[in-house]
Amino acid sequence: MTIAQVAKKIVNECLQVKEDEQVLVSAWNHTIDYANALALEVEQAGGTPLVTLDTDEMFWGHLTKVSETHYGRPRRAFLSALEQTDASVFLGGPEDPSGFRKVPGDRLAKSFESEKAVMDKFRDRKIRSVDLPVGQMTPQRAKTYGFNLARWRRITDNAMSVDHRKMSALGQKVAAKLGTASKVNITAKNGTDLSFAITGRPVHVHDGIVDPADVAKGTYSESLPSGNVAVAAVEDSAQGTIAFDQPMALRGKLVKGLKWKFENGKLTSTEAKANLEAFTGFYSGATGDKDRIGWFSIGINPRADFIGYFTDGLVLGAVSVGVGSNKDLGGNNDTTFAHSQTLSKPTVEVDGTTILADGKLKI
Repeated sequence: MTIAQVAKKIVNECLQVKEDEQVLVSAWNHTIDYANALALEVEQAGGTPLVTLDTDEMFWGHLTKVSETHYGRPRRAFLSALEQTDASVFLGGPEDPSGFRKVPGDRLAKSFESEKAVMDKFRDRKIRSVDLPVGQMTPQRAKTYGFNLARWRRITDNAMSVDHRKMSALGQKVAAKLGTASKVNITAKNGTDLSFAITGRPVHVHDGIVDPADVAKGTYSESLPSGNVAVAAVEDSAQGTIAFDQPMALRGKLVKGLKWKFENGKLTSTEAKANLEAFTGFYSGATGDKDRIGWFSIGINPRADFIGYFTDGLVLGAVSVGVGSNKDLGGNNDTTFAHSQTLSKPTVEVDGTTILADGKLKI
C-alpha cells in the first residue's frame, strides 16, 4: 500500500474521523512522510491534526544523559493537550533500536513508568488510537534483529491488505465462544500446559476499526495491521507453564525459546534459549503487578505471517500470552510493564470445549 492509501485507511476506516475532531499524530524523524499524509487526510475529513515529533537523538539522549531523578516530571502541557484529543496515531520509532543494548533495563523501566499519567489519560478519556508499526519497519531495525527487510515489508503489506469485514466476522465468532467462558487451558506439544480464568472479562475484537460500538465495549485502541481477539485474564488465576515457540524482538535482541511458569497466579520462573537478559533486565526494573498474567489473544488474520515481531500475534490460529499491564483490556494490573510472546500451534480449550487444535480454529 502507498503512504497515501495507508493514511486514508487509518483516518477514514480505522479511526473514522469526524468534523471538528482533534487528532494527535506522533511522528518520528523517519516517518515525516506518513505524518504529512495523515495530517492532510485528517484535514480533508474535517478534523484538526496536531503533529508531534520525536527523534532518535532526543530519545537516546533521554535514556543515556538525563538524570533518572527527572523521569517522573509531570508532562503538564501534553496532558492538557490530551484533554482535547479525540483520536491519535502512533508512528513507531526509534529508527535504530540497537541503542537499547546499551541502556540498563532498570533505567528503561523507570523511563516507561514516567509515562503512566499519559497512559492513564488515554484510557480515562477513551481516546481512539491506532498504532502503525510500519514506522518501525526500518533497515536499521531489520539489521539489528536479523530480519529480511523485503520479507518483513511483504508480510506487513499482506496483513494490512486483509478483508477486514471477513476478519471481523471471524473475530465475532471467536468472541462468542469466549464471552461466556470461565476457564481457558492452553496446551502444545512442546510441554505448554497453562490454565487461567477469564470470568466476567470483556472480549475485544481487534479488526482494524475503532467505531462507536467498539469504544462502548472498551475497545478503543488498534494497530494496523490488525487481527486478534483479546481478553484480560483474571490476574491471580494463572497456573502452569507456557513455552513460546516464536522469538520476539526486545531491547535490541531476539528473545528465543522464552518459557514462563506460573504458580498460584504469579510468574515464578523464567527461562529462555537465547537473550533472556533482554526480558529480565527490563522486567527486574519494573514495579507493580508485573508478575501477574495480563491477557491472552487468538490471531484471526489469515494473511499475517511470523517474523519475530509483535505482529506475530495476528497470525490465524496463533495464541499470545502476556504479563503485566492489562487495563486497556478491562483488567486490573497496575503497572506500566507489559510483554507477550506467541505460540504458533496451540490447542485451546474453553470450559472443556476445544476451539483451537494445533493452531486450527474449530469454530
